[in-house]
Formats: sequence, C-alpha cells, structure tokens
Amino acid sequence: MPWTVGDVDDFKKGLTPAQKKKWVSIANGVLKDCQSKGGKDCEGKAIRIANSKFSEEMSMKGDVTTQKVPKGALRFVEEGFHAFAVTDESKIPKIQMTAYNGKVIKGHWYWGDLAIDLSGMKFASGKFPILENHNTDRKIGFHDGKPDISENKLELIPEKTKLVDTETAKEFVKLSSDGFPYQASIYAKPTEIQRLLENETTDVNGFTFKGPGTVWRKSEFKEASVCVFGWDSTTKSSAFSREVTEDVEYIENANQFEDTMVAETEGNHTEKGGENMNLEELKAKYPDLFAQFANEVKAELEAAFAKEREKLTAEKSDLEKKLGDSDKRLADLEKKDALREEREREATADRIWSSKLSESDVADHMWDKVKRMVSFKKFVKDDVLDVEAFSKAVDDEVKDWEARLAQQSVTGVGSVGRKSDGESTNAADAEQNKKFTDDLLSRAGQKVTA
Repeated sequence: MPWTVGDVDDFKKGLTPAQKKKWVSIANGVLKDCQSKGGKDCEGKAIRIANSKFSEEMSMKGDVTTQKVPKGALRFVEEGFHAFAVTDESKIPKIQMTAYNGKVIKGHWYWGDLAIDLSGMKFASGKFPILENHNTDRKIGFHDGKPDISENKLELIPEKTKLVDTETAKEFVKLSSDGFPYQASIYAKPTEIQRLLENETTDVNGFTFKGPGTVWRKSEFKEASVCVFGWDSTTKSSAFSREVTEDVEYIENANQFEDTMVAETEGNHTEKGGENMNLEELKAKYPDLFAQFANEVKAELEAAFAKEREKLTAEKSDLEKKLGDSDKRLADLEKKDALREEREREATADRIWSSKLSESDVADHMWDKVKRMVSFKKFVKDDVLDVEAFSKAVDDEVKDWEARLAQQSVTGVGSVGRKSDGESTNAADAEQNKKFTDDLLSRAGQKVTA
C-alpha cells in the first residue's frame, strides 16, 4: 500500500470513478495517520473507514443502517468453541457445545478484532436449530429454549438438546464418540455496533477491550452448528462465503474521532490542483520516499518469513524425532510379535504330537525321539503353520514307529527306531542292534547243539 483507484473494487464495488478517487484518498490518509502513530491493524481500519463512507448498497433509515454483509461475516468458528456428543444416565446422546467463549475473535477478515456482547444478545424463538456447517440440508438437532449465558460464555445445555433422526446426526454422534475434533460455530446478526479506534477501550463480557476493533453491542442469535473448520480463502460453502451477502440492519454508534480523521484526510492528502496521488505518481515524484517505504515493507516481510521459517524448522525437527521414536517402537513390536507367533506355532505342533502319540502304541519314554523325526518348521509358509499337512506327517511317522516296534516284538531283533531328519545312528543304537543280533545267534547255536 498505498492503494490506487485500481484496487478499490477489491474492497468496495459499484463506486463511480470520482468516488473511487475519494475512497483512495480517505483510505491512504487513514493508513498513513495510523502508521505514523504506530497503530495496529492500520490497513483493516483504513479499509473499514473508507467503506463506511461509500456504498450504493446502503440506505439510511433514520439511525438504522441497512447493509449487505457477506454471509461468512456472520458465522464464527474459533479456538475454544467446542462441540461434541455426550451420553447421560438414560444412554441417550446429547449435544454439549461452547458456542462462543466470550473472548475477542482476533483479526476477523471483515470486522477486525471482534467481541460480541453477550448481555445484549437476543433469542427470538423457542427452539434453535443445530446444523452441520450452517447447512439447512444437514440437520443434527435443536436446542429447546434459550442457551445458557454464564461466566461470560454462550453454551448449549445438553439436557435441552435433542438429536434428530438423520444420517448427519448419526455420523456426528459416532465421529464425536471416536474423538473427532468438531468445533462449534454460531450464526448471529448485529443490531447495534460500536467501533473502536486505536487505543480506545470499552468493557465487554467482563474484560476491557482495547481498539482498534468492533463490538456487537446488540445482536440476534439465529442458530448453532458443528463444523470441521470455518471460513478460509478456499472454502466453497455459501454459509461462510465472502461473496454471498444478506441484508443486515443495525445502529452504529458514531465515533466523533473517526469523522474528524476522515475530514482531515480529505483536506490534507491531495496534491496541488485537487488531484489525488496514486502509487505510480508517488514513485515518480518522490523516489526516495517510495524506496524507503518499499525497503520497510521488504524488511517486515523478511522478518516475518524468518520467524515463520524458524518455527517450521523447529516443528520439522520435532516431527522427525517423533518419527524416529515411532520407527524404533514399531520394530520392537514387530520383533515381539514374530517371537510370539513362533511360540504359538511351536505350541500348536507340540499339541498335535501329544495328541497323536497319546493315542499310539509308542512308549512314553520314546516320544522325544519320535518328535525329532518331523520338524514343524518345514510346514510353515508365510508365517502360517499348515496344520493339516503337519498332522498327516505326524500320523505317518507314528504309524511307522508302531510298525517297527511291532516287527521288533515278533522277531526279537531289529532297530528300536530310525534316524531323524539329518541325524546319524549313534553308538548306543549300534550297540543295541549288535546286542540283539548276538543274542539271536547265540540262541540259534544252542538249538543246533541240542
């Protein structure tokens, strides 16, 4: 800034060329005066003051102003506005909502810093709708009677709320129960407005509000909504639209200092001959001043960028640390899970062996040797034990042992077992087999002699 006539349509549409020049003169004058005093929100204040003097959409009816206000300027979603479902002793879901916390809504795109005086809020009807994102097609419930205003907060009383039988209401209850962070939003219209200039103060909702800013001294409550988020530069919702407007009638508490500032601005910020100076003319006629202004803006932007970059770098470092800790915990959990699954497979295999052997003719003292013949690990694929195939292999092995033992019992000779997978016959087995053979030959020799 400063602004030129080409910028006016961005802030106030429908002005004539002469009115645009006057708008620029007022806005630039207020901006310069505010900045010279070290004020805050100087651009917002300059735009609001210039707009207040020009509007083809406004008509004066005595002290009442009728103005088309963007819908998004009448809906508010802020930190500290909470909404969630609660369940009482009857197990019937209710709605608990802090619709407005009574504090200053900082830096609102239309009103600047804004406070809504709860002592002046009116409630016209007996029941108030509760919607999703102020959309009348997405009904959640209603509040029976006036909401609670205490401790300078506007809150819905759960016992006075009732959910309606809609998919939107069911979804709200489920997601809220799951911990989804819904925010609360109110829709209200001002009927009396107070403007505050720089360093002006006023009492509202139990605290002192310091200007610049706006106070809704009187207003009408319309409805409350649960929202995921409110207005931003990309929203397409008509409820939060900056373009869609509706008529609002209100009384504005006139500020004598504002009128004085506008008068001084109109008289002191014109070039010789009555022509306003635009940005191009300022650059051409006062290059040093223009360069100084540009350098100041650049320095402010660089400082803001550096601060934001420092914040983002710190957040990035914190996130990377948390991610590293999460990866470590995940690896540890995966290891523990793999060991647990292996123990479960081993236990399953052992149960199958015990079941089959307990039903067999194989003596208990031989079970450990029999179990070594078939390893369950050969029947594991993709970390899953093929129980059917393993059980069949165990059955076959047990039957083989039963057959060998039966043969040994009949002939009196033979091996007491066979090699397991990869196992060589040990010395004990060889000695036992030799003993059976010698005994058999000895008996045969006795029979021949006799």
